Amino acid sequence: MAPKNSNVLARVEIEVKEEAESILNDFNAMMEKGLVQAKTNESRPAKDVLSDIRNNVSMT
Repeated sequence: MAPKNSNVLARVEIEVKEEAESILNDFNAMMEKGLVQAKTNESRPAKDVLSDIRNNVSMT
């Protein structure tokens, strides 16, 4: 059976669209920064990062 495709059109308020685009831009900037850091070997072991997160969460 062939996969079915469909298109959906939706009207979105301008403010909602702008906020979504802003969030997406922020996300893309964070991802780009992470990619650059990975390529330049600016990394830390996951266990150290998770430990820092746990310590910060338990302090709040």
